[in-house]
Amino acid sequence: MKKLNKAVKVRESVYSKEMKDEVLDLSDLRNDSINAERFFEETFITENMEILFDTAMNKFRNRSGNSIIKLTQAMGGGKTHNMIALGLLAQNPELRRKILDGKYNDVEGKIRTVSITGRESDMEFGTWGEIAKQLKRKELFNEYYSPLKAPGQTAWINLLESSTPTLILLDELPPYLNNAKTREYGQGTLLDIETTAIANLLNAINKKELSNVCLVISDLEATYEEESEVIKGMFKELDGEISRFSLNLEPVSSNTNDLYEILKTRMFEELPSEAEIEKVVKGYRKSIKEAVEMGYTDEIPSEFSSMIRDTYPFHPSFKELVERFKENQGFQKTRGVIRLTKKMLKGIFKDSDKAASNYLINPYDINLNDSEMANEIKSIKPEFVNAISHDIASNGHAVAERLDKLAESEDIQNVAKLILMSSLSKATEAIIGLSINEIFTYLAGPDNDITKIRSGIDELQQRAWYLYKHHNKLLFRQTKNIVAEMQDEIKNISREQSKLYIKGLLKEHFEPVAKDCYQKLMVFPSIEEITLDKNKITLIIAEPSDDSDGLKKELHQFYEECEYKNRVMFLTGQKNVMNNLLEVGKRVKAIKSIITRMQADNVSERDSEMQQGLTLRDKSAARLYSNLRETFTTIYYPRSKRLKNKNLTMKFAQNNFNAEKEVAQTLEEEMKFTRDIEPDKLRRRFNKVIFTRDRMTWNELMERTATETNWLWHKPSALNDLKEDSLHKEIWFEDGNYIDSTPPAKITSVNINEINREDDGTVMLQLSPMNADKVLYEIGEEPGDASKAIDNLSAFKAEELVYYFLAIDSSGVSETGEAIRWENDIDLKYKEFTKDGHDYMELEASTNDCEIKYTTDGSSPEANGGVYKEAFRIPKGAKFIQAIAINQKYDIRSEVLQYKVKDVEVTIDMDKSVKLNRDLRPSGTKYTYEALKFLKETDASIEKLQVIVNGRGGEQFSITLTVNNMEIDDMDIIEDELKNITNNLIQGKKYDINAIIDGIRFKRGRDFQNWLTKNGFNLKEFKNKFYQS
Repeated sequence: MKKLNKAVKVRESVYSKEMKDEVLDLSDLRNDSINAERFFEETFITENMEILFDTAMNKFRNRSGNSIIKLTQAMGGGKTHNMIALGLLAQNPELRRKILDGKYNDVEGKIRTVSITGRESDMEFGTWGEIAKQLKRKELFNEYYSPLKAPGQTAWINLLESSTPTLILLDELPPYLNNAKTREYGQGTLLDIETTAIANLLNAINKKELSNVCLVISDLEATYEEESEVIKGMFKELDGEISRFSLNLEPVSSNTNDLYEILKTRMFEELPSEAEIEKVVKGYRKSIKEAVEMGYTDEIPSEFSSMIRDTYPFHPSFKELVERFKENQGFQKTRGVIRLTKKMLKGIFKDSDKAASNYLINPYDINLNDSEMANEIKSIKPEFVNAISHDIASNGHAVAERLDKLAESEDIQNVAKLILMSSLSKATEAIIGLSINEIFTYLAGPDNDITKIRSGIDELQQRAWYLYKHHNKLLFRQTKNIVAEMQDEIKNISREQSKLYIKGLLKEHFEPVAKDCYQKLMVFPSIEEITLDKNKITLIIAEPSDDSDGLKKELHQFYEECEYKNRVMFLTGQKNVMNNLLEVGKRVKAIKSIITRMQADNVSERDSEMQQGLTLRDKSAARLYSNLRETFTTIYYPRSKRLKNKNLTMKFAQNNFNAEKEVAQTLEEEMKFTRDIEPDKLRRRFNKVIFTRDRMTWNELMERTATETNWLWHKPSALNDLKEDSLHKEIWFEDGNYIDSTPPAKITSVNINEINREDDGTVMLQLSPMNADKVLYEIGEEPGDASKAIDNLSAFKAEELVYYFLAIDSSGVSETGEAIRWENDIDLKYKEFTKDGHDYMELEASTNDCEIKYTTDGSSPEANGGVYKEAFRIPKGAKFIQAIAINQKYDIRSEVLQYKVKDVEVTIDMDKSVKLNRDLRPSGTKYTYEALKFLKETDASIEKLQVIVNGRGGEQFSITLTVNNMEIDDMDIIEDELKNITNNLIQGKKYDINAIIDGIRFKRGRDFQNWLTKNGFNLKEFKNKFYQS
């Protein structure tokens, strides 16, 4: 596989400084100053050029075909070149025998050729006079020169009619016609005369007398904005005829490979064989495939590499990117691409050794530090002058150049130039910019290592001022981007402001949360600001020393002089990295400030500038955290009366890390911090290092943990847990403020636990003697030697209000302690019921050995209450009832009973019947018969009844008596049925009777009231549960 310098040979004309052949016009044809042999040697005959030749030659050969040919392509699109080529063939019969294998051999002799270019705006007698002059028949038009007037159709026929074929070439007329507007003649201008003259010429040429005349005219309507209106005006009346008679041809077809065939022919004297080109194709296919496998691009290797067969020696991207800008207004299309390519080849083959390393000519092979090349690119899009000088090329000072210098490559310059070439289009709906995938596709090739380019692209995005990202494509624009704005913002941020930002960041990440290893944080404090707490370990993050890496001398001195040496550690690092950190801090602070302003201005998250800002923020933050990790690398902690240092590794995940955890883990590895705080293990070390005497105050022990550097760090609560565990297990003993490691004399005592409480106030107690084997008790007073011992300590039944218990050690080893007083609780309950149509309340205490006092006005029952004797009527309008039970002897009180009287009053019409809409469910034999009795006594009736008789005490049977939708007003019937069941069916077996009674009706309201009283029910319980009629 050959490099360019071995594969191709560039024509010497490419290097010519004059480059005159690039700007040939029809005057060169007329002056016979063109080397025809060389011209065709460097000319690729396109399909449409051959059609042009064929059409003209047919006209000259047999007077057939189109007489007018219009070349329709924008300026610089090959129209003049095509006219010159046709003119040379017309003038040189020998040349016609050589071109296209002698295809036009049968066209004999020289053809009269007239060539007019509109660049010659000083034609004395107009286009008609110039045509007549070149035909050497100037005098024939004498009458049309003074004054100037347009020849008519017949005059044109008389001038042009000849047995010798005639070729008329009219090129670039708009500049001439535009100038003609300024020359006044009579009532109009020269333009009016020219319009008529040329219109008459076009009509004359289509006459049979001029069947051997061919006119070729160029159309520049798409290029000259001002002149286009002239042309439209000039041909306004001839549009129809032109459409009928002219053949429109595009010299260089935009949908073919014409341009690149022209470039190959024009630029290269020799090209390699197809076999050699195929080697290059395979090489690029392999490189693209590797890029796909590495995830750099999704291009199909076979399809992309096959395009090289068409574009060789140009990279396919050259064609793709040139297509984007060659339609720019003012860009000379074919001529402009040829001029650009020549300068590129000069840079590749003559001014550098790139031809010795390249296999193809790439769009980034432009030396923008070469003034000619730079001016060529700037002429395509002048707005990019600043973008080029700041971001791409400035003799080593541009962003891309500086990045490549650090990486010792040209990759980022190539990336920047690729993006520049993709951004040169000026069209409104043009495709501009390249995606990351496209960049990798265009850079992938034999001998090209693309694996390191991604990071370089990221750096370029963070530093370039004119680079944008829009719809996932990178592109250059003429205005400064957010990176430039960020640089301006950075200038306003001082070193101290950056340090404050870094300080806040360190506080955010190192602030203790678990607080197991350290409990207090100080960042960049002055010596005067440092205060140590004997109960807290302080982490001090300090700036590195000014004169050396590591901890500052003044902090070493502070440590030597401080009291609590085991309550402090330091984190610091390297000075040079600290300086970098502060610079990156400025960058992060700046971009965050810009994003905040954009958000305040309601800039959308989808806006390309906002997206770039967010990307810059994230990447700057990543760099900031990287610098943090590299800056604060050394932790200094106390060990054996001195500071020992250890490297701290910060492990980041998504720009985040658990600094507290990292510090703890590092110190745990150094055996300065421990999570193993199991009391037995911790106690052994504590007794060895801290608890060095049998008896010490707890405060003294805590002081020693703060000063003794051999003591481990641990969870702050560990020592209190150790103390609690040691006292609980009687390994240590507490005596006032002292902790004693030797046991004191034992004293008896008793623990009392309530295990059950009955409704009548009786409590079952469980008694646990301590340092004793028996318990004496007395009611209401302390026990003596004659007091009774409790037989069953697990179940002592307490029915009185106050007991005293005394634990006794029969062996006499333990000293008898004090008697323990136990008090019972007094529970106070209430019951509300209705009697004679009024609400009553009944109070009951759990013991009779007390006095109950109550109030009905909400005041204090103890201070203002009356003594309760019996159930009392609740006064009308009362809001609150309060009651309390008091034993004056032992000064024991129940909780105050508070009852809120319901505001809603339920009334009964004593004369109207009452029907309940709720059932009655007496439970048990006694209450079932009682319910039937009360219904009978109040003359009530029922509609539904279910009585269930179940066996009891091992008897397994069940009998159900059911009555549905049948009114029963004699309860004796039901009692007789039950008696019959129990006597005849059950026959002496044990049983329980339960019932459900529904559809209860009373003949009068007073009967219902009487029934409520008998049952002890409160009328309010039946709110919405009955109705009267």
